[in-house]
Amino acid sequence: MAVVTTERLYSLLRVTLNDGTVLNGSTYEEVVKNLWHDSWDAATTVEEYMEKVQKRVIIQTGDSIDFHDHESFIKELARVKLVTTIETDIAH
Repeated sequence: MAVVTTERLYSLLRVTLNDGTVLNGSTYEEVVKNLWHDSWDAATTVEEYMEKVQKRVIIQTGDSIDFHDHESFIKELARVKLVTTIETDIAH
């Protein structure tokens, strides 16, 4: 799956996972890369990681996610309750 990389730049983007893990970045791409680097997944690219997560979501939740870029990937994880909050432009 080809992932589009044109993304809005935020002063701070904070995503909280359902296990309480908090990931920060300036773009959704950066947040997804942080998620990938924090995982035990052996994927060689962030795109491969996203595809593996897509398969695991079906196993874990019985639901499927459909995404075309990093933002839609995170928002789909929120839809299936694996991401609990998405905060943008947070003052630091």
